[in-house]
Amino acid sequence: MKRLINIICALAAVFLMLAGCTKKDSVTYSGLEAGKIGSGIFTTDNGVEMKVVGNDRKYDVTTERRVLVDYTTRPGMGAKPVDIDVNVLWDALMVPIYSSYLLPKETSDAPIRISSAWFNAGYLNVLASIKSKDISMHMVLAAYTVTDEGITLRLYHDAKIEQSSTSGSAQDIFACVPMSDITIAYEHCCQAVGKKPLSSIPVLLQWTWYALGEKGPVTQFERKVSYNSSASN
Repeated sequence: MKRLINIICALAAVFLMLAGCTKKDSVTYSGLEAGKIGSGIFTTDNGVEMKVVGNDRKYDVTTERRVLVDYTTRPGMGAKPVDIDVNVLWDALMVPIYSSYLLPKETSDAPIRISSAWFNAGYLNVLASIKSKDISMHMVLAAYTVTDEGITLRLYHDAKIEQSSTSGSAQDIFACVPMSDITIAYEHCCQAVGKKPLSSIPVLLQWTWYALGEKGPVTQFERKVSYNSSASN
């Protein structure tokens, strides 16, 4: 009898182990991350490799470039690289930067909505929306001002010939502002007044958008963030 009980307990343990594996194997999750894609492999800014196995919208996943990817993982037990389905892919728009004193005078300041902004991989990464009929007729620029207290960084939406149009729909874009030259300008400013540069630099991010969603008067918005110049962010 004792032997029979031991056999039953062993079989139960195996069953529970297999059931646990099956449950773990079925787990999926969704994410939104920036990184590089190429040859069907998406590598996040944090170094995680993901293999594109689902791509219903037929995005180009072979050409190497910086992107923002909305994805869902496939079930699997610790597979490397992780298998993913690409839900949405945005190509990175590399934003030209100017000192605020050198911003071209003809630059327009059409509304741009900032949905999310974060620092990583040496960029200010921005998921934004602009109203447009033809997004190819639009540009995003950045103008910065530095003092020994920090950085003011303003994003401009240069709508060119569509700047007077408000009938277009809001379209998402992924914009990347390289921070290296801005950081150097801040450090030089600090050195000029004999002050040690901060490793965590205060940044005041500014942009304009409609006061009431996509309606109402255009209003300036601001967000205070910090850029860690001593890390890859």
